[in-house]
Amino acid sequence: MTIVAALFFVVLALGAAFGWMIMRLVRPTGAQQASLEWLDDFTVEKYAPMERLQRESDYAFLAAQRGFQPAISRRLAAERKRIFRDYLRHLRSDFHRLVTLANVMIVHSQEDQTELAAQVWQQRMIFYRGVLAVEMQLALAPLGIRVQGVDELLGSLRGMYSQVHDLTPESLFAA
Repeated sequence: MTIVAALFFVVLALGAAFGWMIMRLVRPTGAQQASLEWLDDFTVEKYAPMERLQRESDYAFLAAQRGFQPAISRRLAAERKRIFRDYLRHLRSDFHRLVTLANVMIVHSQEDQTELAAQVWQQRMIFYRGVLAVEMQLALAPLGIRVQGVDELLGSLRGMYSQVHDLTPESLFAA
């Protein structure tokens, strides 16, 4: 009976953690700052370092150096994880801004944008699934799980940016 109770509590804790992650993910942080001025200055390239933060070659380089101690790699990994999470938080915020702009433009469009609204919704689901996968991998990183999927997240961000940019009249962008 105690094994069943322990298993129940583990499953309950995992379910609560998963629910918390989903609630945190879909909360539209940053959407309040969505504006055409922000869109004019936005670039997906500011997230390029996310891919570099996941490279394993730096750890091999460190291990080959004289005086190397495993604590150096652990400290580097912890710092990279913290920086990566900051990038991920900003990426989610920027994605929510783009979704907000897309929704506003769809609502105020003179033409029927039903198909585009469906594409925005689909892009959101792809993005959320990707963020959840990356978050799970980050949580399991101490077990040796590598973080993958950054390319897909950046692709979703690029896709959303492209959709919003295509909706925006060129006259609204700075020359």
